[in-house]
Amino acid sequence: MADREGSPGANGRVFVELAITAMRAGDIVEVQDLSDKARMAMPGGGPLHFVAAVPALEAWVAYRDKRMEAAVLLGNEALTEWESQSRCYPFQCLALFPLLGAHLDLGHIDYAVRAVRQLLEPSQIQLPEELENVVLTPSAAGTTELCAP
Repeated sequence: MADREGSPGANGRVFVELAITAMRAGDIVEVQDLSDKARMAMPGGGPLHFVAAVPALEAWVAYRDKRMEAAVLLGNEALTEWESQSRCYPFQCLALFPLLGAHLDLGHIDYAVRAVRQLLEPSQIQLPEELENVVLTPSAAGTTELCAP
């Protein structure tokens, strides 16, 4: 569908949306393939929230491939892009979940708690109640701090 001719920016947005769908299905290979296509379809940029979604999706792939340092770098790249916008992108969870997992795996508890706090900010989409309850409980890493903002 996105391979048809048209606006390169529009094609990039379609690839990002398809990659998000593939991510929800847990398809690592498809997410990487669609992220690559999205990056190539937006060489001169596009809407920043879509441009920043590409490294966020790549962070998820890196996390799932157990490349924790790459997941941190890519997740931070996406957050930096989103932070440069005048409006807040409410789906920063695309980068925050891989960052959270990577920081936990690397033993960076303070950074993991920071990612949780960002997930819970009112500007972000509300997490499902079951998931929100999990992140609001004390960390399994032994800290007595709540992860709530």
